[in-house]
Amino acid sequence: MEDQLLPWKLFYRNMGPSLVHSSTVIQQMAARLVRECHSHLRAIVLLVRTLKGVTDIGVWELALKQGMRQDMVDVLKFFWDQKDIITKHCIKTCTHCQEWSVDSLVSCWIENGLVETEANGKLIL
Repeated sequence: MEDQLLPWKLFYRNMGPSLVHSSTVIQQMAARLVRECHSHLRAIVLLVRTLKGVTDIGVWELALKQGMRQDMVDVLKFFWDQKDIITKHCIKTCTHCQEWSVDSLVSCWIENGLVETEANGKLIL
């Protein structure tokens, strides 16, 4: 039973108060999304990062329609499609950076003109 609750606990704990205070419709959609992730914990984490703080029911419906076709690729595509252009460029340049520490990635982004400050880079991470 505990293993079956783990995906929901992960989603719920990481969404924080925004899910608790959201509408019943959004809470029901959240439960469906977690079930449709089929215990793929990384997919759940990506969903949380994409939907945290989102109160627009249309975005949640889009997640159910487009992002959850029982395929991790679809989850990643949904995650990617929700990101702004600067974040997408930062993620793409990660492959060109020599080191993968937070400081080195942010420095790389600043050097390439993708972000202006260290705070902006850390916000993207």
